[in-house]
This record gives sequence, structure tokens and C-alpha cells, in this order.
Amino acid sequence: MIKLKRLLLPALAVTLLGGVITPSANAKTTVHQGAPKALRGTWITKMKELKKTLRVKDSLYQRSIWYVGSKSTDESGLFYKTKTKPASMFNAEGGSGVNSGLNYTKQGNTYYLNSKGGKNYFHYKAKLVNNHKIKLYFSSEKKATKWQYMDEYYKQSDKLVHFTTKTKIKY
Repeated sequence: MIKLKRLLLPALAVTLLGGVITPSANAKTTVHQGAPKALRGTWITKMKELKKTLRVKDSLYQRSIWYVGSKSTDESGLFYKTKTKPASMFNAEGGSGVNSGLNYTKQGNTYYLNSKGGKNYFHYKAKLVNNHKIKLYFSSEKKATKWQYMDEYYKQSDKLVHFTTKTKIKY
């Protein structure tokens, strides 16, 4: 009887503690409509040098922009001849909300945003590093399983910003 207790107690402890420590595989995540308040606004990357194959007209550098509205997301870019002088095609327009049906789930500090534009799927995974910085991933699969790392984005504004050559950029 004592030997049986010695065998059963550790097994029982592992079973009980394992059930408490590990999250349930069937745990449901709540789907919220729209965009999370923490992500709404305009996010921008730091300056990156463009490869020759990705250059637009006379641009050598680019900043990527991610717009998060209350019901849609969009992307665009700012192009530069030098690190301070805009290229002739400075702003690729954005913020128009080409997708719809935006919803999100949250797991820890990571937000999963999903929407659709025509037959295209837009899935974003935004890891919130702090209130002003995220690591952004993208997937266009119907069910997002593979994520492409986009970049680190910094919060430019809580609003959607239309950039001009006179816009002061924080980062």
C-alpha cells in the first residue's frame, strides 16, 4: 500500500499541477469587432535603404506606414532621395480602408487583426513591445498559419496622418 501511494502521489501531483499551469487547448478567445484602441492610429518604421529592385523613381530610402482605423487597416510608404530629402514620389497614398470587416483577438501582448478586401485576406499580428512600439507580422492566407515579419513600427499618432513633405516625423 505504501509503494502504491509513492507511485500514485507524484502522478496525481503532475496531473493536477499540469492542469493548473498549462492553458486549456479548448480555451476560447473573444473576437472583438473593429480595431483595438491600443493600436488605432498611424505607425511608421525607421528609415530603410531600398534595394535597387524595389526603388520607386528616384527613391533610395523608405519608411513604411501602417494605418489602423476603427474599422479597417491600410499600408503605404514614404520615399526619399536622401535620408532627409523627399523623392519625387514622396507619398504612396494610404489610409483609405481598402479592407472591411476588421476584427481582432488578443493573447497576452499580441493582437491578431483580421479583415478582407474583395477576395484578399489581411491578417496582422502585432506584438506590443510598449505603448509606442510594435513588431508587425503579416499573412494573406485564408487561415493565417505562416507569418511574414514586416518590421518594428513606432506610433506616430493616435490619428490617421496624411504625410506631406512638411510633416514632422517622431522617429
